[in-house]
Amino acid sequence: MARNPPVPDDEIVRTLKRLYRAGECDSADGGVPSCAIAEELGVTNSPINRRLKHDDRARSVWGIGPNGPRPSWIPLVECERASATSHAEGDL
Repeated sequence: MARNPPVPDDEIVRTLKRLYRAGECDSADGGVPSCAIAEELGVTNSPINRRLKHDDRARSVWGIGPNGPRPSWIPLVECERASATSHAEGDL
């Protein structure tokens, strides 16, 4: 069984941010699916999910993928911006 090449956490988060900004997100306010991050980095989904789960720079959210609901990832800075916009609109 082939092993995943080592990928630094910073590279995973940079890839997440780049894909998120490029709009590579699931519908229904989903984030970037781990399979997209894994494909970019040449690894499987499992280490991506495991590493992002414990990284304070990303948050897991649900979105709608091609086969239905699935977890995906949003960079934390993007979460804070979306939350601030949502709260500001709610105050109107």
